[in-house]
Amino acid sequence: MRLHVVSDVHGNSRDLARAGEGADALVCLGDLVLFLDYADHARGIFPALFGADNARRLIELRTARRFDEARALGRRLWGELDAAGEPRESVIEAAVRGQYAELFAA
Repeated sequence: MRLHVVSDVHGNSRDLARAGEGADALVCLGDLVLFLDYADHARGIFPALFGADNARRLIELRTARRFDEARALGRRLWGELDAAGEPRESVIEAAVRGQYAELFAA
């Protein structure tokens, strides 16, 4: 029996679709959802909601260990979303479900 094991998919449905090629079984260990990609600031749930520029800024603050400023940015962005009448829980759930649908279709 040929078994392929993958992890850290992070929203990469294209490669996940190919991961099982030639295998009798495919095991995915997790990390399916991509919330924020430190290499490509345009990928993930966060930039889909707040834009790549805000994602880049958040990443810059976090990697510079300026955590208070990063939290303040996050609070401001989420607050704007909440004020627009889009509860963050609903928005995040919809985005996660969208990624899951794409990944499970792979």
